[in-house]
Amino acid sequence: MGPLERMILDYFAGQNWQVERHDTEPYVRFEYANETGSWVCLIWLIEELSQVLIYSLHPEKVATDRRSAVSTFFTYVNYGQVTSCFEINLEDGETRCRTGVDFGAGEVETAPFASALQTNLLLFGDHLAALQHVIAGRSDPKDAALSLLDDRPDLDMRGGDT
Repeated sequence: MGPLERMILDYFAGQNWQVERHDTEPYVRFEYANETGSWVCLIWLIEELSQVLIYSLHPEKVATDRRSAVSTFFTYVNYGQVTSCFEINLEDGETRCRTGVDFGAGEVETAPFASALQTNLLLFGDHLAALQHVIAGRSDPKDAALSLLDDRPDLDMRGGDT
């Protein structure tokens, strides 16, 4: 077990969170929920580069005819983001929020990981309802993104006018 995996497993054990280690791939998995819904989170470990990637995955694939709308929504909400981004695989419709930590040559410490994890879970949770409306075709992607940012100015990292 490498230092990243040890730190992450110790972190989750200390928080009393149940995680599952994958048998052959370098990641751990857990389920998370807020008042809007629930989703799976994957923590990918790249020990040789001392990097961690945190992914919150939308529970359902986006239908082919809605992928462009979701891509537009993500373009609006990603603009100005510093440490996280939303992604869609245009081939299979998987959507996710990605946050990463690069420890470089330094010590593998819990604080940067915990901060990145919290950012990822809160960001995905805060955007989940709007994303679901766009996926279902109930909201225009631009309007959904801008409305979300108007309602939650702390999420608006664009700076200046839109």
